Amino acid sequence: LWSFLLFAGYLTLGKTKELKEGHWYATLRIPNQEIYFLYRRLLRDAVGSIISERVQVLLEAIINGRAKIVNNLLSEFIMNSMSFFDTPKKEAERSYHLFILGLLVLLEGRYNVQSNRESGLGKYDIMLTPAQPEKDAGVVIEFKNFEYCDEPTIEQAASAALAQVQDQQYVTQLKVVGCTTIYQYGIAFHGKKMALVMEECAD
Repeated sequence: LWSFLLFAGYLTLGKTKELKEGHWYATLRIPNQEIYFLYRRLLRDAVGSIISERVQVLLEAIINGRAKIVNNLLSEFIMNSMSFFDTPKKEAERSYHLFILGLLVLLEGRYNVQSNRESGLGKYDIMLTPAQPEKDAGVVIEFKNFEYCDEPTIEQAASAALAQVQDQQYVTQLKVVGCTTIYQYGIAFHGKKMALVMEECAD
């Protein structure tokens, strides 16, 4: 899919880096605003035709720190919308990351949705930076693939993801822009099973 979109001009090369023995890799980016709006419209149409109302409830729950609702709805969406058999174990975290990131894109305008950027002492998985930080809460989400965790239970893996957010001070960027309320999520996956923990960031 990525190669097709690249050669069709719907994605373009970003930064490239040469590795050993002639191998290299490149990041991909959306080439222009026209294509960006095309992707956004297609995503909204695809998601909206299936679970629009429930997605909106999920998004509102995420940005308002309603962890129980987030856990229940996200578990339901994953159970109904993702095939475990199409998700290799080593790629599971990336697949869930992209699935949730795709849902969060619907917050564009109200939020700046960013993925795998530096903040604090490391790189977070997903950050939601509100356009109006005095009004809306900031959000940081970190994922763990239980298959590759040292934690004995999936619930403890989710707690480890949350601890990473806190230990690495990922909320730093949100504090810089003036967020007074910040929700921190740790999410762990094992097949189609999910565990979630959330804490509001203390000042």
